[in-house]
Amino acid sequence: MVKAILFDWGGVLTQGRYRDSIIRLIDSRYKTQIALKRSFIGKLMDKMDSNTLEFDDFTKKINKKFEINISVDEMDEIFRKAILPANSELIDIIKKLKNKYRVVLASNNNPKTVSIVRAKYEELLNLFEKTYFSFEIGLCKPDKEFFLYILRDLGLDRENVLFIDDKLENVQSAKKIGMKSIQFESSTQIIKELSKLI
Repeated sequence: MVKAILFDWGGVLTQGRYRDSIIRLIDSRYKTQIALKRSFIGKLMDKMDSNTLEFDDFTKKINKKFEINISVDEMDEIFRKAILPANSELIDIIKKLKNKYRVVLASNNNPKTVSIVRAKYEELLNLFEKTYFSFEIGLCKPDKEFFLYILRDLGLDRENVLFIDDKLENVQSAKKIGMKSIQFESSTQIIKELSKLI
C-alpha cells in the first residue's frame, strides 16, 4: 500500500530540463557550441549536485573549456534565467494527494540552483513534507543509497513508497530496491496514474 510519494524536481515538477536551459542560454550569449559538449557540462553539474564542485570553480572550468570569460555574476544570472516554469497541472494533483499521502521531494541538485528555487518557488516547496536535495545529503540518484537514506529518515518501508522521475536510470534504481516507480513521460500520463490514487 502506498503511504508516501517521492517526486523529482527537474523535468517532473518543471516544464523541461534545467541543464538544457542553462546550455541554451550560454550558447546563445557566447556562441560556444556548448551543446556539442553536453556530457562535459553534465559531469560538472553532477559534481555540483554531489557538493564536490563549487559554483565559482564550475564557472572557471566552463571558461577554460570554451575559451570565454563569463564572470561568476553572469553565470549566476544565467542560472536564474534558466529556471523553468512549474508544472501547474501536476501541482494541482499534489495538493489533492497531500490529504491522503506523505508527499516528498527528492532531487539531484546543487546549492546555487536550490537557493534560486527556494526564492522563486517557496509556496510550491511548502507543499512537501520534506525536501531532499543531493548536495545536502551527499548522495545522488541513481545510487541506491540516496533512496535508502530517505526511507530511513522518513521511517518508511520501501514497498510503501512510490517514486516519480523523468530519468529511466533513477526509476530502475528505485525499483531494484523494491520501491514502486513510474517514469515521467508527460503530464497527461503521470496525472492519469496519480488520479488512481486519489
